Amino acid sequence: MPTESDFLSAADLLVGAGASIDAVAGPVGVAFGSQVLTGGQLTAEIEELLATTRTSCTSDADDLDALAALCRERAAVVAAYADAVAVYGSRMQTYAWAADRWQRNYSDYLQDPDSYGDPGSPPALPLRPQAPAPWVEL
Repeated sequence: MPTESDFLSAADLLVGAGASIDAVAGPVGVAFGSQVLTGGQLTAEIEELLATTRTSCTSDADDLDALAALCRERAAVVAAYADAVAVYGSRMQTYAWAADRWQRNYSDYLQDPDSYGDPGSPPALPLRPQAPAPWVEL
């Protein structure tokens, strides 16, 4: 599964690939400029082919840009989940410390209720972060 940095790297590569495709469409048309072919069926067919190629290149570049945007969105989801996991880890450490302290106080209270006050309710276990999409990996 890709990580946040994998998604960001892929986005950069996709943007570069899209730019490369856009850069190819122009020079191909120039290679068959007015000095090479003039008139006739072949010229018409080549102009149609070049127009189709330019349209296809633009469409492909747009698709790559859309994929790059999706990669960036997924990187943000992975980052948000990583933050949630870090917060959960911190809260679990605090919970473990509080639960140990409560357990000691509760044991003391059970052994000698007159000397120790009621420790009250045990601390609440922190909630785990919601499960991420299956493609999220830390």
